Amino acid sequence: MTSSVYQATVEELEALLSPRVVSRSLKDGLELIGKTPQAVSYDDLEKILKSQVYRQLQVAMPVSEAKTRIQDILTRLKNLEVAEAEQDVSDQALSTQSEVLENLKTQLKPFNLYFEWSEVQKLRALIQLLEVEQEADREAAKLVTDARAQLKIVQQKLEDELVHQAKELNDLEATFETTKTLGGIKVRRFENLLKQIRAAQDNRQLATAELERSKKLAIDLRKLMESSIVIEDEMPDAIPDAIPDANDGLIEVESEADDLLVEDHEDIEARIAEIDLEGESYTLDTIANENKTIISYLPELKDELEQYRQKLASGESVAEGFEDLKKKFAELSHKQRNELVSEIEQIAETIKSFNAEVVDAELEQSLKINLGILEATLPKLDDIKHLRNLYRLAKEKNTELEKQKQAKRQELAKIFAEQKQALANFAEPLAEYKDKEELLQEYTVFAKIVASLQKLHNAKKVSKELLARAQAAQIKLESALAERAQEEIERKRALLKALLGELRALPVPESLKEEAKNIENKIVSYANNLDESYIADETIDESAAAISKIKKEIQNSYLADLDVILSEADSKGLKTLSSEIAQAKEDLKIAKYPNINEYKTKLAKGLENLQQEQINDLRQLTQELDKYKGINIEGLDELYDFASDAQALLAIGKTVAGFDDMWLKLEALRNTISEKTANFIPQLDQALIDFKEISKLNSEDVSSVGLILKHLDEQRDSFDKVSVGVQGQLVNSLIEAQDLIESLKEQLEATKAIAGKLANTNVLDNLFGSSFDISPKLEPSPEPELIESSSPTQGSKLSTGNTDIDSLITDYCNIKGVKQMAIFDKDKMLAGQFDASLENISTKITELDEYFTLLGGELKLKRHKMAIYSMQNKALTIAWPSTELYLIIISDVNSLGLISQKLARDIDTINNLVQASIT
Repeated sequence: MTSSVYQATVEELEALLSPRVVSRSLKDGLELIGKTPQAVSYDDLEKILKSQVYRQLQVAMPVSEAKTRIQDILTRLKNLEVAEAEQDVSDQALSTQSEVLENLKTQLKPFNLYFEWSEVQKLRALIQLLEVEQEADREAAKLVTDARAQLKIVQQKLEDELVHQAKELNDLEATFETTKTLGGIKVRRFENLLKQIRAAQDNRQLATAELERSKKLAIDLRKLMESSIVIEDEMPDAIPDAIPDANDGLIEVESEADDLLVEDHEDIEARIAEIDLEGESYTLDTIANENKTIISYLPELKDELEQYRQKLASGESVAEGFEDLKKKFAELSHKQRNELVSEIEQIAETIKSFNAEVVDAELEQSLKINLGILEATLPKLDDIKHLRNLYRLAKEKNTELEKQKQAKRQELAKIFAEQKQALANFAEPLAEYKDKEELLQEYTVFAKIVASLQKLHNAKKVSKELLARAQAAQIKLESALAERAQEEIERKRALLKALLGELRALPVPESLKEEAKNIENKIVSYANNLDESYIADETIDESAAAISKIKKEIQNSYLADLDVILSEADSKGLKTLSSEIAQAKEDLKIAKYPNINEYKTKLAKGLENLQQEQINDLRQLTQELDKYKGINIEGLDELYDFASDAQALLAIGKTVAGFDDMWLKLEALRNTISEKTANFIPQLDQALIDFKEISKLNSEDVSSVGLILKHLDEQRDSFDKVSVGVQGQLVNSLIEAQDLIESLKEQLEATKAIAGKLANTNVLDNLFGSSFDISPKLEPSPEPELIESSSPTQGSKLSTGNTDIDSLITDYCNIKGVKQMAIFDKDKMLAGQFDASLENISTKITELDEYFTLLGGELKLKRHKMAIYSMQNKALTIAWPSTELYLIIISDVNSLGLISQKLARDIDTINNLVQASIT
């Protein structure tokens, strides 16, 4: 059972360092002090924290902070040790586990809203397994750790999603501000949805359905804004809903459509089509996001989605295919779930026949968790891959274990046969030397060992050690006889039998058995023929030399086998096994022969353990990399590629090189990102200060910066809660805003310089002084009476005779809030509805045009097309359809939005119409 202080240490450190670094640091520390996670104490952990862990922390943070962190952890660990000493450890563990379980259940409840998340289903399954263990009064430390880790994943995912929702909401609120003047049911519905989403955001909840509907409404309203016509598809028949009140801005199509003339239908249709395509792109992204799990299982679906995107990019609508696409994804998901259920149930059934020692708790836990997830949704592909890796390894372990058992049985049978043969061979010297008093000591030892071996053999048991001792005792007996023999024949026979015993005691490999048998036959022949023929000492020496030669060959054979195993062990980093083999090679020098099969078994076991470790390493790595999704940083792709390659190798039972390097690279990336994120809040505060100054500019970039900074400012409290990937996205957004601010600062300085020149030459004062009084009015000015006239006079209307141009001017003058309008060709007024104040304005506009051209050159901008001067209650809008033409509109400030949008659309049309009329 893992000690609680060790478990607490792991949890404390994983809040500061990656799980991999924590695991390795603690493992190294435990090895140095010779302790295990089960037996480690507070004093032991204090040494480890102040050495290995302290060094790791110094890499991730300042030395002073690292020292403080270590001391804080030690304080909490000491308090934990003291508290645990007050009651029984087992009861306390179960009691603590019960509290943890209840806490997990409580923390799960808010996430019931996101039942479809596979992460939530995994957490639910883990809690259910923990409940089973708790009810059985079994401690389940790993389940507790896994459940807590999964809870953090779920919490972080919610924080990430809330950040994305906040950005979408800000964009939608900006759209609402530009479209609210349309009025009507859709606008009110849009506003209500935004309020609901904002309320959900404030309550830290997702409002996915409301966000989806708001997006669709935003697209509709933007299209209506383009055409300046509100189309109420769901308008009730009641007339009052079609009549605007005083604050509605544009009125509904039923009451105003006939009064609005929309020019340039092709351009409007093109812009509306563009908005439609933008909406379709969003819908396609939503479909892809909602089905990203099934897409991960079936990568070919990415190609289909890419075809949709290519069509959208080429301007082709794909909306008609969405329903079929959704249906296809749903069917494929259902099919995949059924296939996975069958696969996992088959795995569960198969492992029942496995040896118990190869089926670990992690495999059984993974089976139960994934089946639990499949009841509601598809598990993540990484979870299934992990399960498959665990099953494949268990299957290989079981196969290897069966092979080992079979090999063991065969080896035992072989040893038993050798033992039987040896006992038969021992019978002759036992009988022959029984009465030789000069051999009494050696004989007694030999006979005693043989008796023990015979007893073991009779019991159907074997002992290689006892057999080797008996063979050695026989050799010693025969050698003693040779030394003490009085007769030449007796001496030679004893020498030959000693050589024979030595040869038979050798562990001859299969490749040398024939050679050994030939030597044995010669020695037996010599011994049997001593009485009939003379055997020279040189012949006996030759036999001894032959045995020495085969001993060397046996040694070389064993060395070769050991070198093969050693090479594999070294390449896989199996240091313990490598040390054992190195010692075995030394033992060979003194004729101590190793059991090669034993080392092969150890190698197989070591490789299995390495694969198990790497499967877990890959699991941790993929979980860590999940946190970096959405961030673009150099080196991350290499890690993703490594994880993919590692999965491919592990899936076919191979081991992977380079995990340690990848963890170091991930740690380096983490430090790099930490450096970037450390100053996020101060930099955001500075950007907000800088924005106040440049916000005076009126440009799309200013609006973009405002939206970005508003979103970032809202997320300052969530920054430390979101994933590294989302942090990176927020930092990148801040960098984008900072770059825009710097550019806008330059524009602001240039604008100030030009404005100063304009002020010094009194161009604006002259222009606006002659046009209208900018001081606030207590009473509204009377509208000029519009009359037909051939020349401009106060309250007059000048027509061109061109129906299109005159209709366009009437269109603008009918916009609520427009007071005057005129079109000029250089200093000549071509048409308009105006009073006398506009008659002599052309010279001043020309002068203003020159200064705006100068300003554009300073800012490196294209030629200006529109200028707006806004005061308390009135505004002047000037537009230049060409270098020769310009038009002037004087209006209420509230009408500026509609006027500027309409002018932006019509400016080229106006130029074409006027040029055609002049021609």
